Amino acid sequence: MKVFCRVHEKGFFAPRQNPIKCDNRSHILGELNFAGDKRQPAELHWQYCCNCEHFCPISENGESLAVCPVCARRTSQMYVCDRCFTISFESNTPVDSKNFTLTADGVTRPACPGCLQTSSGEVREHACDDLGTSFTTARAENRRLQIVEPRVDARLDVMVTVGLAAVAGGLSGAILLQGNGNSGTGAAPPRPTGPVQFTTAAAYDPFGDGQEHDEAAQDAIDGNVATPWMTEHYRSFTKQGVGLVVGANRAVSPKTMTIITDTPGFTAQIKAGDSATGPFHTVSNSRTIASTTATFSLNGGGRYFLVWITNLGSNDQVRIDEVKAR
Repeated sequence: MKVFCRVHEKGFFAPRQNPIKCDNRSHILGELNFAGDKRQPAELHWQYCCNCEHFCPISENGESLAVCPVCARRTSQMYVCDRCFTISFESNTPVDSKNFTLTADGVTRPACPGCLQTSSGEVREHACDDLGTSFTTARAENRRLQIVEPRVDARLDVMVTVGLAAVAGGLSGAILLQGNGNSGTGAAPPRPTGPVQFTTAAAYDPFGDGQEHDEAAQDAIDGNVATPWMTEHYRSFTKQGVGLVVGANRAVSPKTMTIITDTPGFTAQIKAGDSATGPFHTVSNSRTIASTTATFSLNGGGRYFLVWITNLGSNDQVRIDEVKAR
């Protein structure tokens, strides 16, 4: 997943596991309730921007909720997950592709980006006088919430907590200090001991007709570079992306994924998830494939991996001859 550290003002990829560490490894940003088990106290520690797809610790004064500290887009709506308490938000600024979005009813789709689960009840709007804003949530009123802000000191583990008690749909604040406890597991899948054995493959075309040479998908994992999976032919590639999903028998966290192609020049990145139909989270940088063999370094894993093609380059069709990981 993408994470932004406001202290060092840098973004980076991090595995979906606790504790979440800055790219500067001596700096621990905190923990996220990946399990979404509604543990108490309810700590509003993390925010997620649906536009730039970055997780970021919430600032003590709440200013980071008004304008994303990464992409600088102004927030138009917010949602607080009642399971993991991640605050998801987005703006009205159009973005070509989003893994997660907020509906007109204020619900994250296809799920919360923090715990990857849907809300457990009816979503309602709450007004917060202290933050001067409102948000939607399925969390019951009159239940205590806490905004947690990591403060950097010599030990890098002191947390400043702004307590917010919901009263008649509003929130009142109080400041308190607490240690950095152990909340959540969210462990990443294990590393494979050798090459990953992909057993399933399917085309992925969420922004088209849902079909993209599905009959040839298995050819990308059959060990034969002479039998490719291919996209449709495009006169003009205007959709947000298209791809190929390959699946293993169990969730794994490979270090690398290699793509063999006879149509270099296209742009792609690798995403991962627990379902063949998504949602998927990004586990590699986006890059233009310059040769017939390209190896991506991965940060995170899952049972299913999506080769997400966002630009065909000079090609009218992209062919993936083989997908490997280890």
